[in-house]
Amino acid sequence: MNWRDPEARGAGHDFMADLPEQLFYMVYQVHRRREIAIEQVLKDANLTMALWRALLTVHRMEPCTMNELARWTSLERTSLTRTLDQMEDQGLITRTTPPKDRRQVVVALTPAGHEAYQRGYSAVTAWNRAALDGLPTDQLAALKTALDHILTSAMDDKTLARDIVEFDFRPRPHQA
Repeated sequence: MNWRDPEARGAGHDFMADLPEQLFYMVYQVHRRREIAIEQVLKDANLTMALWRALLTVHRMEPCTMNELARWTSLERTSLTRTLDQMEDQGLITRTTPPKDRRQVVVALTPAGHEAYQRGYSAVTAWNRAALDGLPTDQLAALKTALDHILTSAMDDKTLARDIVEFDFRPRPHQA
């Protein structure tokens, strides 16, 4: 089907703008409305969205370097440093410098960081599941495939795009 042809779209498929523009408008709306809602549910876990993103990424990659964290969170180094400063002040992370390479900073979660992750994860996944409730699995899979394609097309760093698309989101158990 040609999305530009009103005849081909048929009834019930009227778009207020060209389909690509409306699609990205809707992606933005979903993203922004989700962030607002997630900020509210994270308050109970004493987290902000910025803290949650960093906490989630450190948990998934632990231990990780600042460079890895910046790459995976898409945060600028100054914003990331401020976020990590807050996390360290709250006792959620530790930052160490390996003796072999004093230029690197390695980030790991503390026991309190793992507890905060679990509280945040429960809140976020509950919201995500409620938002997607009623969508058939095949539609979710098709949406994931479409978003994978869009992300890969939009990114210059194809290796990072592939890594993001293939990232394993299953929670890892904490090893004390």
